[in-house]
Amino acid sequence: MYKNLVKAEYCRNAGLGNKLFSWSRSKIISSEHAFRMIEPIWFSPRGAAITRGGIDYAKALRKIWLFRNFKSAIQHLPFCYNYVYSNASFQPCTDIDEAINNVKTNPEVNIMFRWNAKHDFTDLLTYRKIIKASLLQITLESSKQFIELHNKSPFIGINVRTGKDFVPSGSRLVGYEQTDLKWYINMLRFLRKNGNNEPAIIVSDGGYKQLDLLLKEPNTHLLNAATALEDLLVLSNAKILLGCGNSSFSAWASFLGNMQTYSSDLTSFAHFKLPNTFDRSFDPY
Repeated sequence: MYKNLVKAEYCRNAGLGNKLFSWSRSKIISSEHAFRMIEPIWFSPRGAAITRGGIDYAKALRKIWLFRNFKSAIQHLPFCYNYVYSNASFQPCTDIDEAINNVKTNPEVNIMFRWNAKHDFTDLLTYRKIIKASLLQITLESSKQFIELHNKSPFIGINVRTGKDFVPSGSRLVGYEQTDLKWYINMLRFLRKNGNNEPAIIVSDGGYKQLDLLLKEPNTHLLNAATALEDLLVLSNAKILLGCGNSSFSAWASFLGNMQTYSSDLTSFAHFKLPNTFDRSFDPY
């Protein structure tokens, strides 16, 4: 009864990008090695993410707490099985290779991937198509229609983090640093100067107030998506991506789209170990 189960373990404070690491590894073990995957609980009320501020509060429920972003996968065991199998022994694994080695050692093992165990893509690169297809399978139909509307012509994708769970650029505070808004403006101007005249679509946890300077750039628009998953999958279809190198959300957009991706050298993508990412320095002043 308690064999060949796989599940993703989440922390309540984990955002979409961090959750996708453990979900993806669980999904791969499920699809490639015939394990039964327990449906994850995506919805997670995160008080601090709201009270710290710097975000668009009107969309926090579906963009930060992930309410109604996903539909259930019919091949998964319902999430209540976390309680049904609470007495089962699960082997924590860091990545796909470790999980496969555990299966070889014990063919009846149960596998668990934790949300904070490994935040790079080295073991996921060969599974890119499977992961994106699996995400689309659990995407709401209304969201798919929205994504298709924004996939008809090339665009430059921009992901800006404004929430105060990231510390301001150049701050002496301890924490993950935001990419300076002026870096995005300078980089967009650089791309325009070099012939990339496609529309620029901004995906952000902030609103018009936080993004005012960037939105003043010609042919630049803030995406009016209803959910964080819509934001992510639209962004993954960009021709070029300007992202926040400290954001796993930016990293996932880059991974799923495999497009040329840039961030400031002060907030590098290097720790995510993605081959399509580059750092570029600009004096923001």
